[in-house]
Amino acid sequence: MKRKKQILLYLLLMAICMGGYMKLFDFRLTPHQYFAAEEKYQHVGPSEEILLEGEGAEGTYFILGKWGQNLNYCVMERHMGIFWGSRSGGHYVLPENDRLRLPSLWGEYQSDMDVLYGICQVDGVTQVQYTLSRLENNEVYYEGTLPVREDGYFYGNHILEEYQKNQYGVSSMIGTDAQGNVLAEYTW
Repeated sequence: MKRKKQILLYLLLMAICMGGYMKLFDFRLTPHQYFAAEEKYQHVGPSEEILLEGEGAEGTYFILGKWGQNLNYCVMERHMGIFWGSRSGGHYVLPENDRLRLPSLWGEYQSDMDVLYGICQVDGVTQVQYTLSRLENNEVYYEGTLPVREDGYFYGNHILEEYQKNQYGVSSMIGTDAQGNVLAEYTW
């Protein structure tokens, strides 16, 4: 009986230590748990809809969520093989009040995750044509299109099928309707 009590005591002590370690370093067991905790920490959300999620370079994971008229982008990475935690500079929020200051067509490309997302605030736009350029010399590298949802959001991953640290960026975007008429345009 004494041996069973010792085993239970040690298991309880290990669980308390593991919980304290996770709390101290803000680790979670799944990417979705970390995303929800990050939203709570930033006082945003919770996300009504997960628009996009996937793996990035070097074991990272990203989630793009939508809540209200906002976008929430979070990047996390694996720690010690079982925990998910923060990665510096990986959390972006598009607050509703910033939408008024944005151009009618806005997007951002995360080259280290190979993800492009944004919003078009012009009615009738069904697709966005984008141009990715090298950041150091603004040389056009890739052009493509993404469909625009009815609420104005567009997103896609595996754009270039490669992960680069700050090597590419969006240089222009054109929003067109189903007939190909240009309704919105933005150049950086």
